[in-house]
Amino acid sequence: MDRQLSADGIGFALADAVVNNIKYGHHITEAGLVRNADH
Repeated sequence: MDRQLSADGIGFALADAVVNNIKYGHHITEAGLVRNADH
């Protein structure tokens, strides 16, 4: 039971990481490009 709960928790954590990367990765890159353009 504990093993299954741990596996589910890891699965949700990985899913969240992927979603966050898709959502925010592009914005972070844009911010970096703007910052580079300022310099």
